[in-house]
Amino acid sequence: MNYDIFNIFIIYMFTKMTSLLTVLVKKEKYIYRERKHQQFLHTFFVVVVIITYVHTYLYLFLYLYIYITMSHALVFGNPEQSEALKPEENVLRMHPSGLVGPAESAIPGGKGYKVHGGPIEHAWSPYELNGGTVLAIAGPDYAVIAADTRLCRGYSILSRNVSRLKKMSEKCVLGTGGCHTDIHTLHEMLGIRCGMYKHNHGEEIGTRSLSQLLGNTLYYRRFFPYYAFNVLAGLDENGVGAVYGYDAVGSFQRQPDGIMANGSGSKLIMPVLDNLVAGQHRKECQDGKRQYTAQEAVELVKEGFVTAGERDIMCGDAVEIILITKDGQTKEVFQLKKD
Repeated sequence: MNYDIFNIFIIYMFTKMTSLLTVLVKKEKYIYRERKHQQFLHTFFVVVVIITYVHTYLYLFLYLYIYITMSHALVFGNPEQSEALKPEENVLRMHPSGLVGPAESAIPGGKGYKVHGGPIEHAWSPYELNGGTVLAIAGPDYAVIAADTRLCRGYSILSRNVSRLKKMSEKCVLGTGGCHTDIHTLHEMLGIRCGMYKHNHGEEIGTRSLSQLLGNTLYYRRFFPYYAFNVLAGLDENGVGAVYGYDAVGSFQRQPDGIMANGSGSKLIMPVLDNLVAGQHRKECQDGKRQYTAQEAVELVKEGFVTAGERDIMCGDAVEIILITKDGQTKEVFQLKKD
């Protein structure tokens, strides 16, 4: 490194010297009036310029040669030893597909990377799916909302006792599945805003007002959304059960059938709810769908989670069930399979 700095300094001094000599030659009639001095300066000027250019280009070609040689050695190995070494002994090996990857001996365990039709890409995402299934059923004077308590990452179970239900008021409960950090942040944010609403208006926020507040909160983060999928259940201003379903960016709807499932196991639960609660494709429900009591709805929620737990690895351990009526909220924990 010091040698390179010294060379750059020498080139710089030569350049300055040639510039100075050029000025002296141009002003020779004022400084040097004798002819022999002019000839000497001219000769010295030409020699210095030639040495400077030769020195500069020599080092440029030398650096270029070293760079090409080292790059070739890293990618293809030493050509003199290529016959003596086995292909798996090289740290970097050229594959038939034209891709360069590490050899088996360079990876612990002796297993090399398998390239299938493209280069190996490494990516990072700010989101992570930690499971979570949320189910809600609304009746004429009640609402039931439930969520499983398993927190997982891929095939690993991080916790078996994580609540995904957030009590927003005495008549409203929010359930969320998705990324656990976003769920926690969203619940805390809504809890603060519900507290501000109660402080400003002197009463708790209603279910319909909270549904709009949740939609606005999610839409505000639409360019970097919460990785959270929400189901809101509660009683409206008339005491009738209401269920709202949301996507990640705040689009929501009050479900006309009074049923909603969201999260990892929703695809397994919704067909059951459509058949039993909404009365779709059932002859006995042609004259009107069946009305379930609050306890029957709770038992139906349990059966739905048992069904999802048999097929969805992210759903299990236990179900937290909250029944909302005009008399308040009742909480129950129903145990599921632990595997």
